Amino acid sequence: MGSLVGGYLLLPSFGSQQTLTFLAMLNLLTGILLFATSTYFSGLFRKGVAVFVSGLLVFMLLAMPDDLLRSIFMRNSLGKKT
Repeated sequence: MGSLVGGYLLLPSFGSQQTLTFLAMLNLLTGILLFATSTYFSGLFRKGVAVFVSGLLVFMLLAMPDDLLRSIFMRNSLGKKT
């Protein structure tokens, strides 16, 4: 199911870089959610770390250049940059 959604909905709609960024952020937010709901550390520490890491992710997302992956994806069939 994930391959179909990624291949037929996300990639054509948003492009490679936005799709990869979205899926990476979704994966990291899932990890933050799991950490915030665990019982290993105290509640205040877990929530503080979750808020801090979430803010860091937002900052990284806003600071990411639009052409981050252009040098990787913009190559011809011989591997030369176009």
